[in-house]
Amino acid sequence: MKHRTTRVAVLGAGLQGSSVALALAHAGYAVTLLDRAPGPLYRSSLRNEGKIHLGFVYCNDPDRKTPPLMLRCALEFAPLLERWLGHALPWAEWRSAPFQYALMRESMVNLFDIQQAFHRLDADYRAMRDSSMSYLGVNPDRLCGEAIPVLEGSHFSCARVSHTITTSELALDLTPFCAAVRQILIHDQRIDGRYGVDVREVKRRHGGFEICGHTRDGAQWTTEAEVVVNCLWEGRLLVDDMLGYAPSRPHLHRLKYRLIGSMKKSVPGLMSCTLILGAFGDLVLNKSGRHYFSWHPGCMLESTNRIAPPDSWQAACDGVVTDEIRQKVTAAIMHGLGDVIPSVTSVQPLAVDAGVICAWGETDIVDPSSGLHRRHDIGVHEHDGYYSIDSGKFTCAPAFARDLVQLLK
Repeated sequence: MKHRTTRVAVLGAGLQGSSVALALAHAGYAVTLLDRAPGPLYRSSLRNEGKIHLGFVYCNDPDRKTPPLMLRCALEFAPLLERWLGHALPWAEWRSAPFQYALMRESMVNLFDIQQAFHRLDADYRAMRDSSMSYLGVNPDRLCGEAIPVLEGSHFSCARVSHTITTSELALDLTPFCAAVRQILIHDQRIDGRYGVDVREVKRRHGGFEICGHTRDGAQWTTEAEVVVNCLWEGRLLVDDMLGYAPSRPHLHRLKYRLIGSMKKSVPGLMSCTLILGAFGDLVLNKSGRHYFSWHPGCMLESTNRIAPPDSWQAACDGVVTDEIRQKVTAAIMHGLGDVIPSVTSVQPLAVDAGVICAWGETDIVDPSSGLHRRHDIGVHEHDGYYSIDSGKFTCAPAFARDLVQLLK
């Protein structure tokens, strides 16, 4: 069959590009995987909260399309990766503590509407649930409980949080998860991994494409392929534009920092937490003791509507942060998140770094009508042998890789 000799160049080795490479190799294609980092899964796919979204955080989507999309992708995440890798993965080691959603008193969405959105999502899940499902290795009976008022002596400040809702939502501890998948990719003989190369130009040629760029030491390089799949994260729109597929709507790139730290003492009963709904923060508790902390006002330090972020963002995305930024981000989290969850003030900082968030829209999440509150118009876009994948969220990468292979077939 023709597709078994087709050479496919995959641009970007984050989770989206890595999933595409694995899916293509599993289907018999010849794959070249390209990334500017020294290996796969080193940049934004490593430097986020790792949440495998069930859809709760998108309860302000007026179209109501984002939650069911996230739910579908989340339930396919583990089964698809295990199918392509050919073996089970240790999800139990990588799963975070389940998430509570804490309703801030200044939330842009009221308790009734949030409960209604959560109940709809839970009903969707229970309607599709069967015994074979695996959400990161578990199969919960339902996705969420009822809203509970916050009382004095709880983990949350009563002055800041009115109610909490416990959910079955989970995150992945990204350091061991990415390390495990990275080693599989590096040693997979079906995938020609070319790392430390920066894609600067993609040109159509007779029968395919020419991809050009340079290495980290400045040397030029070129490769060819019959099919190109653009899985770049912050660079995707720029390459699309080179080939004449300019963005048709406003877009926003944001540079978000995170703190990885350990708790100086255990806090019984504390769960992972997302504060809703607005520019607040997150806490992800991992079994490794390396936890994730963020506070939007102190972690979202830069944004741009340009087609690609400035080069000045690259160092933080590679994990290189100045002492000034490290201290600024840490202090903001201690003060902001610590004012809502007092036990956060006992964190021992281990690392501060950043990742780029790419989304459609012109305004930040503080705007109730911002496009950032909806992520359903994403996925695979086909242009005569050139495919561009708008991942939208980390959660969606395996599902969209599967969709891409189906389109190629």
